[in-house]
Amino acid sequence: MCGITGLFDTRTRRDFGRALLQRMNDSQAHRGPDGEGLHLEPGVGLGHRRLSIIDVATGQQPLFNEDGSVVVVFNGEIYNYQSLIPELQALGHTFHTRSDTEVIVHAWEAFAERTMIMRGDISHESIAKHTNQEFALHQKGLDRLMETMRNLVGADVFDRLSPRLHLPKGPAKTMIATSAAGLSADLVVMGTVARTGISGLIIGNTAEAILDQLTCSVLAVKPPGFTTPVKLDT
Repeated sequence: MCGITGLFDTRTRRDFGRALLQRMNDSQAHRGPDGEGLHLEPGVGLGHRRLSIIDVATGQQPLFNEDGSVVVVFNGEIYNYQSLIPELQALGHTFHTRSDTEVIVHAWEAFAERTMIMRGDISHESIAKHTNQEFALHQKGLDRLMETMRNLVGADVFDRLSPRLHLPKGPAKTMIATSAAGLSADLVVMGTVARTGISGLIIGNTAEAILDQLTCSVLAVKPPGFTTPVKLDT
């Protein structure tokens, strides 16, 4: 039986030290002698110890969806995962393992909170509370962005530009293109184009699906020092 461990701070989103998470994960080594993995990002630390049963070769955790936006550590078994795989593939998801765990990240992206309601024992009230908290968190982030923009360009220029915030609810694969069309956008700024040299020269199928739907220009933004692994023939 595998072992999982985790740290969460959804309020201040503080960074957890890798050493602390590693010690936590090491304490359950007896539950997973076949492998281990850690994932750290602001406000989240996840650890996994693996006892290989299904997909011994490629089922290592933490496990991610195509673009790395959904991550899971999991101990258990998805009994109907084989029937869910073709359903999720038909929706455009790509599987990189034969593990039942990978179904979770793709199902979350495909069905969002409906997954928890239809396929889990969680109340509608709990789901509503969670989604409202996430909405408020993103809204605060956008408010901080607007304040930063005002400070950078000055109040007069900011007021003349009159930027507006839009926070639609729905899957990125459809909502980005729909919002861009509804706003008659001239440009969409993305940060996932050409992050890895996988199918289509785009990371995952989320960005590919969005690009196929957009009729405006796209600007890909990357952090300083980033070098894309994608090579073009010359």
